[in-house]
Amino acid sequence: LAPRDGDIAANLDRARRSSRDHLEPPAPAADLFFWQGMLSPRDSGLLASVLLMVGLGAPLLRRLRSSARSIGAESAAAIVLALLFAVSTRAAIVSENSVVVTAPEVSARSALGPDGVELFVLHEGAEVLLVETHQDHHLVALPDSRKGWVPADTTLSTDPSAPFPRHALMVPERRGAPE
Repeated sequence: LAPRDGDIAANLDRARRSSRDHLEPPAPAADLFFWQGMLSPRDSGLLASVLLMVGLGAPLLRRLRSSARSIGAESAAAIVLALLFAVSTRAAIVSENSVVVTAPEVSARSALGPDGVELFVLHEGAEVLLVETHQDHHLVALPDSRKGWVPADTTLSTDPSAPFPRHALMVPERRGAPE
């Protein structure tokens, strides 16, 4: 939620390094939306809103002062930039689709359920890309492009807006005498 917070970034980096699987998250692609590496989706969305207000507000003020009917080059540029920032914000929000393994160990298989061949094993804390969801299974991808199906109840979404799964709320049974 706060990608530029130094403490949070350091803790996330430490958690990723201490994961048993040592999976490096893929580097952000340097593409059309290069500023997303410097701005959080919230900041770029806010910037898009401000640019849109400037782009639409300037012609209204100009109309009140005179009888000019055109929006002007500055207003048109502000509106275009606002739309570009809005599109990049949406792309940043939608593209972050990863899950963290919550089971001590889970086998990624070539097919749904126990019928598939075991392709690789993931351990608790491994962060992987979510490619597809089918019934009670997720198709996950590793940074080296390997893919496999894992049971959905062994993972937890990293998306803060995703619903919290019921299986994560269940408290494990205690065995032995009560304390």
